[in-house]
Amino acid sequence: MTRSFGLRDWPIRRKMLALLLGASILPLVLTAIIEFRTASALIRQSATALLQARATHLADRIDDFHLTFQRSVERFSRLPLSSAFCRASPAERAKVISTTEAVMSVFRSTDARTHLIAIFDR
Repeated sequence: MTRSFGLRDWPIRRKMLALLLGASILPLVLTAIIEFRTASALIRQSATALLQARATHLADRIDDFHLTFQRSVERFSRLPLSSAFCRASPAERAKVISTTEAVMSVFRSTDARTHLIAIFDR
């Protein structure tokens, strides 16, 4: 004898119980899926905004770093000693080299990030 386990063969009590469970669980499952997708999108947007803010902050710090060195170069290039050194002949340069090196060492010692200072003529 074969027994059929279809929905038609269920007693009314089980059918009502299955309907009640289905009606209760389905909204919870749908709400959980929607909340998961929404939370994932919010997390992604938040992470993107945080990375963008950090990138902007880093770019600003790099710009400040370069601007500091550009100002130092501008100040050093406007000193009469550096322009006179570049215009001087090799014999005159030998006479003022110690003074020029002293001024350059002052520039190097005022900023710990400065490791090397050089004068390029042309």
